[in-house]
Amino acid sequence: MPLSWNEIKARAVAFSREWADETRETAEAKSFWDAFFNVFGLNRRAVASFEEPVRSIQGTYNRIDLFWKGRLLAEHKSAGRDLEKAKGQAFDYVQDLTREGRQHWRWNCPKFLRQTFHEYAKSSIPYSAWARAFYDQQKQRGKGHNAAIRSLAFKWIRVIHRCWQTHTPYDEARYLQALELRGSPLCRLIAAPDREAS
Repeated sequence: MPLSWNEIKARAVAFSREWADETRETAEAKSFWDAFFNVFGLNRRAVASFEEPVRSIQGTYNRIDLFWKGRLLAEHKSAGRDLEKAKGQAFDYVQDLTREGRQHWRWNCPKFLRQTFHEYAKSSIPYSAWARAFYDQQKQRGKGHNAAIRSLAFKWIRVIHRCWQTHTPYDEARYLQALELRGSPLCRLIAAPDREAS
């Protein structure tokens, strides 16, 4: 049975707290990915494999750290390691897999993930002053409901990504303060007394 959004959210928060200070690839990579898939109620062994062999154009074999056919390829590195090198490795593996005929890649966002952010953005409107103001702003610009929600979802992705980068929990008051310091037009919408109700 699929997990509810609230259960996924609770698991994601617990996961991020548990792994926030871990830096060692060799010691903890496999446990990390097992726990990551568990956030979504997935058994990692049922969908993805570790150390997946792939043959290079030179005929030698390399191993992909984590491989979920058609969905995810991950190169896991310890903190402080060169991520540009990891990115290069990952793109080499994509080429190798394609050449072997083992993979057809689609460079897009999975429908489930898009829908997840869409639902998250929509549910945030009654609880977040800036999200409500941003949605109203998009509607005033002539966007329909779904287009406005998609724009809000993209905004949330940027906010969440920044929190992840800085290891900082989201704080609504802090974000509103940052909007005010930047002179965001959303501040005027938030303060407007005649905003429409949801």
